[in-house]
Amino acid sequence: MKCRMATAHLMERTLLKRVLEVTLDDSPTTRHIVTYSGRGIGSERVLVDGEVRSRHASYLWFVPRFSFRIGDRQALIEVRVWPWFGLRSFRLTVDDQVLYEEGG
Repeated sequence: MKCRMATAHLMERTLLKRVLEVTLDDSPTTRHIVTYSGRGIGSERVLVDGEVRSRHASYLWFVPRFSFRIGDRQALIEVRVWPWFGLRSFRLTVDDQVLYEEGG
């Protein structure tokens, strides 16, 4: 089986938003912009290249996991939020490989 490489680089970071450039298979033609936006409880979403790929509504607190696809690859974003509405931790995993992580 071919080893499938992937990398992620942070492009933008705000209190409740992360924008990452994700490259799959080490090829410039497989670059995708992945955006997590947690602005406003109940309207959290993940976009890939500007298209909504995962959206959850929770009116009590932030949703901790977003499962979606980037191309033919399975991806997962996990978040934890501070009570003052800043991201406490953020992790992007693609095919069980952690590509980007901050916080704990």
